[in-house]
Amino acid sequence: MNTCPCVGAAQCLLRAGLFPCAPSPPTLAVDLCVLWFIEMLALCTAPNVSAWTDTLEAYLRGMGYKLPMKVNLCCFHDNLY
Repeated sequence: MNTCPCVGAAQCLLRAGLFPCAPSPPTLAVDLCVLWFIEMLALCTAPNVSAWTDTLEAYLRGMGYKLPMKVNLCCFHDNLY
């Protein structure tokens, strides 16, 4: 990413919705939506399927998606095993 001397690379990345993993020079950046998802997941710290599906539902709802029934993700996850 090319930057000008008046604005650092970290600020440019933040404006683009990315979190720089180092202030200068950042060689890795993480999408802020992914960090928001991880934050929500950490708030539901119980290590079980319900916590994971509740967090995923809340994340998707925050992104504007609507799920018709809460049981959908639980059933989908159970079918993976």
